[in-house]
Amino acid sequence: MAENTSPINTPNQVNTKVNLVFSTPIPSLSAHHMIVQQDESDVVVSFFELLLPIIPEDPELRAKAIEALETNGVVAECVAKIRIAKHRYGNFVKALSETNDRINNEITSLKNKYTIDTSDES
Repeated sequence: MAENTSPINTPNQVNTKVNLVFSTPIPSLSAHHMIVQQDESDVVVSFFELLLPIIPEDPELRAKAIEALETNGVVAECVAKIRIAKHRYGNFVKALSETNDRINNEITSLKNKYTIDTSDES
């Protein structure tokens, strides 16, 4: 079969629906820290999970473990690195900000719902 080598005339932009697919299984990991970096074309967001050490019950071993922590710190392992095109990064930040606003509104609503007024109205 011969290949079609004729040019395809397409507009500069095509509006189309994006079908989001979550391949299974995708691990859900905890992230306690993150760093944001950039290169020529992308913003790179790296997420880290703290690997908490085991602190022994024995007082002598406990003291040694704590001393080692103070000297060496704890390990934070990178669990995900996401590259976002710079021209799309604003949308990413906007989505995070809107989600943060909704979470704060929910927290405020719950606080107001369960706050007991203890002021004396006499």
